[in-house]
Amino acid sequence: GDWWATGVAGGSIRRKGVLQLSPEEGIWAVGQWFGQYHAFTHPDWTPLNLHQPPRIIQVALDCTSGQVAFADAEDGTPIF
Repeated sequence: GDWWATGVAGGSIRRKGVLQLSPEEGIWAVGQWFGQYHAFTHPDWTPLNLHQPPRIIQVALDCTSGQVAFADAEDGTPIF
């Protein structure tokens, strides 16, 4: 497809209307948009410089510190 995203969402996100992929909306995500990889941040997406397209993405959530990390699950390379 032309785009995809993966990540985590907080329990209090809006369930109706237009939803924006951003931490401010309670969504932490990375993905591909028409051939370019991004972390979906606000107000501007953060471009990701990946050495190779990831096939499997690991999402690590640290609830204690409130941190989310994304990595290439095959080689452990950090994505964001």
